[in-house]
Amino acid sequence: MIEPHSAWKAALIGAAFTLLSGSLSTAPLLWNDSTAFIQSAVETVRQGSLVLFSGVNAGYVLVLSAVLSMGWGLDVLVLLQQASWAATVGLCAFTVVTITKRSWMALPMVILGGYPGIQMYGNLLLSECIFVCCVTNATCLALLARNAISPRSKLAFAMAAIIFAMLSAVTKVQGGVVVLLIAAVGAVSIFPVGRGYFVAVCTTVVASLCVVFGANIARDASLDRTSRLFGAKTMFCSHLDIVVASQSAAQLTRETFGARSAEILDAMQQMLSAKPTVFPTLGFNADVCQHNPSFDNLGESANAHGTVGLRDWYLRAFLYAVREHPVQYIEKVLRQVVYGLKMSVPPHGLGEQWTGVPERRDIAARMLDNHVLAADLAASSSEIRAGALARLGSLANYGSRAISIVTGAALVLSIVGMCWPAYRNRSRNTATAAAIAALVWWSQALAIAASHTLDVWRYLVPVVPSAIICTLLFGCALASMTMRRASAEQSAIERNR
Repeated sequence: MIEPHSAWKAALIGAAFTLLSGSLSTAPLLWNDSTAFIQSAVETVRQGSLVLFSGVNAGYVLVLSAVLSMGWGLDVLVLLQQASWAATVGLCAFTVVTITKRSWMALPMVILGGYPGIQMYGNLLLSECIFVCCVTNATCLALLARNAISPRSKLAFAMAAIIFAMLSAVTKVQGGVVVLLIAAVGAVSIFPVGRGYFVAVCTTVVASLCVVFGANIARDASLDRTSRLFGAKTMFCSHLDIVVASQSAAQLTRETFGARSAEILDAMQQMLSAKPTVFPTLGFNADVCQHNPSFDNLGESANAHGTVGLRDWYLRAFLYAVREHPVQYIEKVLRQVVYGLKMSVPPHGLGEQWTGVPERRDIAARMLDNHVLAADLAASSSEIRAGALARLGSLANYGSRAISIVTGAALVLSIVGMCWPAYRNRSRNTATAAAIAALVWWSQALAIAASHTLDVWRYLVPVVPSAIICTLLFGCALASMTMRRASAEQSAIERNR
């Protein structure tokens, strides 16, 4: 048993370490996507209603709009993001200690607070930090809902988990899978408690799905050409080798583009052969296809339905190629999954400095023209000192890779282990909690592997906390099973004497 206040002490220590080990700077950094959020926020404040550009989601735009409308500085927004991550780490430590009943289990979660890949997001004007916090909070609260004894506590944790999952889906598209998973976990956790509690959770689920649906409608209404093509084109470009080798996709191209189909097919072959290869898992440079507006112009002008026709062709060509070469597609997905497991804690954000993109900072300052923040942003630095763990250099790099091997094994075995009665029955609560945390990681990783590329490490960064939680709970479940088995054997020996 642990002391009553051990979990709270762990939470406070985790939050404090997260803040103190960070950059200790509230300077905002801008990357390429930051300007779309700032432009959306500026227009939202000016028009008094939600306005979205370049297909960004509403969640972060509303947060940024609130900061602008209240006249706060962007350093306040950075501070809020850093505090949010610190609070999330505290919740992770509280959850692990509460479920495992082991105070020392808080130590890995405290160290997680200094993980550079997420800590860096606290200074970035991007939705990444909010998304990480929402997904992680939803995971922890769902686990606490399963572990709670009081019906009211179960209900409160379950409803809070669903709300955070909804916020993750409003912040980024890939949060939609998290909503469905957390909703299922919450409903199953509360179902044995009583009909009234179950109805309350179901009502929360329905309301959350309505909010997500409405936010997606608002986003879709604001899409430009690049954003409209993005989803279908991503699948097309990430699997360009399969599409180029497909006869059915080539026939579809001839039917869609007619006389200019030869030009389209030749351009596809050139993109596949482009150098250098920056995506070793794919075996070709997918960015040459993905970020190629001239190819979009060619395809748009060569078909009778413009952007809509080009988007449909991207998607159908990918589906035709997968249907013709299913084994090659499955091999690609499995290869990317293995890569994801090997990089489940990516060595991301390492180095002495965290840098932004100066050109994007200047563009954002012009967008904020006549706003009190414009001068401050234009004068701000595009480079800040990195967090403490980020500056460990090769030690942090090799450490992340070693941890990734352990977490990758836990992410697989925690799911497979649920089919082993001895493991499942002797450590039921902890084993189930580990499996739920693993499912959160898999919900993101599989979606990326099936449609995109895992060479982009930041797609896995948001679910690093889930991977760490799964690993700790899985290790605790194994230890519990071993101890109970040894105790049972010892009891049997004593009875036989």
